[in-house]
Amino acid sequence: MLDHRPRLFLGAIALVALCACGGGGAAPGPSSFLAATPAPTASPTVPPNGGLALSPSTIAFTDPGQTAAITAGEQAYSGPVSVSATACGSIVTVAPPSSTSSPAQFTVTAQAPGACTLSFTDQFGRTAALAIGVTVTKGTIQ
Repeated sequence: MLDHRPRLFLGAIALVALCACGGGGAAPGPSSFLAATPAPTASPTVPPNGGLALSPSTIAFTDPGQTAAITAGEQAYSGPVSVSATACGSIVTVAPPSSTSSPAQFTVTAQAPGACTLSFTDQFGRTAALAIGVTVTKGTIQ
């Protein structure tokens, strides 16, 4: 009985060589061994120097319904800014709740007497606090 194992082994080597070289039995070129170059990924934006600044830095209202314009921004930063009004409950409202670019414009409207702090945040988690007071100074004495 003839042993066919050596021929099968040589046939498998020839098949692998043909597949690795792109067929045709040609010698492999440099491109046969190059790995695909991964696409570059965007590097995360570096936080700007300095911090988030507010203008004005405090607000004092004397009557419900009064409004004030707030600008939130930081040097060399053009990303989003959001504001949290949860600490202010029903004392003031703020609109919009966030802005897609800096410097951002917000409008604060007095609702009821009290004091609170609005918290503004950039995409890097840097915050700035705006102290607000609403004191009703109008009324009648009986």
